[in-house]
Amino acid sequence: YCYIIFSEKLNKYYVGACINLERRLAEHNIGHSKFTSTGVPWKLVYKEMSLRFLNPSPPAASA
Repeated sequence: YCYIIFSEKLNKYYVGACINLERRLAEHNIGHSKFTSTGVPWKLVYKEMSLRFLNPSPPAASA
């Protein structure tokens, strides 16, 4: 998933990517992530499943 969460406390958005969105949001809200720990509680405002994160393309060959 690609996701966007919002903190009313900080009036800021955070953009992230993960496999398990429910677990990742819980990690944000218990202060597991140093970057987002000051903005608890975070609310999910957008999510999009992206297969690109599950099967990324190999890097392009350099010339």
